[in-house]
Amino acid sequence: MILAASCSATTEIGQVREIDQATNDALGGDRAITTFDASAAPTSAAIYDEIESSIVFVLSPDRFSSGSGFVIDGGWIVTNAHVVDRHESMLIGRSDGTELGLVPVHAVDWVFDLAVIGPITDASLDPIDIGRSADLSLGSLVLLAGFPDEDNVAPTPTLTEGIVSRRRFVAVGDYPFVQVDATIAPGQSGGAMINGAGELVGISGLEFGAGEFGLVLASDPMVPRIEAMIANGGPALPSGPPSFDLTGEVGPLRNFGFTVEVEAGASLDMLVSSAADVWVDVQTLGGLTVLTPGQQRDVFRERGDSETELYVDELVEGGEEVIASLDPGTYQVVIGGFTNVLTSVEVSSANPLREFSDSEEGQTLPVGEIVEGNFDWERDTDQWALLLTAGEQVTITADGISDTVLVVRLDDEMVATSDDEGLGLFGTGSQVEFTADETGTYMVEVGTFDETRWGYLIEVAVN
Repeated sequence: MILAASCSATTEIGQVREIDQATNDALGGDRAITTFDASAAPTSAAIYDEIESSIVFVLSPDRFSSGSGFVIDGGWIVTNAHVVDRHESMLIGRSDGTELGLVPVHAVDWVFDLAVIGPITDASLDPIDIGRSADLSLGSLVLLAGFPDEDNVAPTPTLTEGIVSRRRFVAVGDYPFVQVDATIAPGQSGGAMINGAGELVGISGLEFGAGEFGLVLASDPMVPRIEAMIANGGPALPSGPPSFDLTGEVGPLRNFGFTVEVEAGASLDMLVSSAADVWVDVQTLGGLTVLTPGQQRDVFRERGDSETELYVDELVEGGEEVIASLDPGTYQVVIGGFTNVLTSVEVSSANPLREFSDSEEGQTLPVGEIVEGNFDWERDTDQWALLLTAGEQVTITADGISDTVLVVRLDDEMVATSDDEGLGLFGTGSQVEFTADETGTYMVEVGTFDETRWGYLIEVAVN
């Protein structure tokens, strides 16, 4: 199945002409005044003709998930992080449906949902021109170009038009998003927002509000992040030594994640032990629960499903056992619990296991700096250390694409907590303010209610 994304923004650009002298005098007469000649503005079809060779569809190797992308200088393809998830390569296709083969995923930025694939060498693809999103004003026309709601092996590009309705900002730092009145449909993720000159001014992939406004990361902060991703790269999967036994923790807002490898001729055989009622979700590298084939049935005479999801929740306590025949490959596993307290889980497996990197855990939060963090698996929780002196007045703000929640503790006792303060990108940013009663190391825990893992920005201010 192919899903793809398309986004564009077009400011109506027409031929500029000077107004007549009488009008100029009436308006003050001390400067040249220009207007747009709308009749000379390029049509949407003409703009699409300019960008068609820069838009591609992006398909996972298992063909279960996909999105759009666009080509920039150097043969790099930009799309959304949630399109590629943990896949190490993606299938790329032209807008005419021609597949161009597997291309490696070079880097992923979960804080702003960006991914870079490539480079790719293909004479039929042209780098898109980069424009300034700051030049867009409210009411500017925008085009969205991509492949929404496609389940076709050769998807047809879709072009939609909207206007810039407002700008939205992350509560931490200066990161603008452009809200447009065009809907972002499934498969549209990773599309390019294009202005009337055929220039890239943002990347789509998010929705806002009950009316499903499109929310687009503006190009001005996006371009330097992409350049840094190209320069630095970054692996999508754990590369450390394998283990056959792991220990983690689960709680009301804390899961445990890792990868498992199934070799040719082997089955998945994994035992999860815990005193709590836990569940185990075996997922593809694209973040979808694995489907195991069932017995074929006569759909006209039998009810039931021909496939079974590998989400295991059979026992109330004592853990879960997961045994399944799967295709050879690497899968991601997320374990959670129906528990009101933090509970340990032990995993033993006949298959190689690798823990996800969780580089934020236990690190010290600096004061007066913006720090980036990632939720490394679904419902990951990060615990940061914060050194405070008694009497200091502290403000901690966390926001991003994720619906963040903050809890501050000292000696495991809660000092402050925050969720949905009505600030930031979606109004779901968190902010706590408190006075440090004691000198010591406080623990700042950051979590999310989202099931998509995203990332976040956090900043500490002390007076």
